[in-house]
Amino acid sequence: MGSFTQAILSSPKRQLDAEEYDYRVVPHSEEGLAQSTPEGLPFRMFYELRKAGPVQDFSETSLDEVRSIVPCLGYAFVDGHPLAKLPSSPADSPRCEPFNSWDHSDKGAASAAFARHTAKKLQSMGCIMGESGMKVLDLHAARELLDISVGNRRFTGGIDCAVVPHAVSIADAAKHFRVGFVRCQDIEARRAAEFHLKDSSSAPARKMDWSVQHEQHAVMAMLAALAMNPRPLDFVLTDGMTFKLWRARGKRVMVYRDLNAKEAYYAIAQDLRGDLL
Repeated sequence: MGSFTQAILSSPKRQLDAEEYDYRVVPHSEEGLAQSTPEGLPFRMFYELRKAGPVQDFSETSLDEVRSIVPCLGYAFVDGHPLAKLPSSPADSPRCEPFNSWDHSDKGAASAAFARHTAKKLQSMGCIMGESGMKVLDLHAARELLDISVGNRRFTGGIDCAVVPHAVSIADAAKHFRVGFVRCQDIEARRAAEFHLKDSSSAPARKMDWSVQHEQHAVMAMLAALAMNPRPLDFVLTDGMTFKLWRARGKRVMVYRDLNAKEAYYAIAQDLRGDLL
């Protein structure tokens, strides 16, 4: 960056963020640009505030966009299984039934029931819930709870539920996420629920090919949550039976695929226990 550009950015009149501005070099003789650069060059650089781009929902973000945003924010996604093995639940741990979204009349009712189901399962796996611990908030109706800007692009959206400290309200939830959940309730999930619903305490999870829409929504929601609250964070995509877990630790995000309900809830519960101790 040249000294003239540095001078612009360090102007005492206004502190400018370089990412918010576009720069172009124009001839000194161009109309309206009567003054030369401080260096006396025949060309000068001027800046203008970028026009804000349209607000884009997380679910409308393309795969290519997400692939460009992740490294732009400095994150690296890696397979978590060989790096940090998830804790295994004891043989005598409680049963952990999957959640069937299609038992409920609409997505709102399913989201509320899923939040209650998640709280119950986390508590059964050892997470401290209640006034001295955590709670699960149903966030289905908070459609623009999360927000992130990358350059002149802005992305917004919500998630289905989140684990937060007990005293946290919905209004402040995004700043205090410990775990975020995005549910996949589509035809594939319904078919699986109708024909494969069973106790997942011992059964391995199905191999799940998540839709691009659900995957990108979950990743964008996680990135937005990290921007608002840069602390260790877990994010989950699930149809109620199969779970995909992202664990953000610093700038590294470890990915765990095809977990069953017991594997996912036990790993999350143990991590939350450590957060409270």
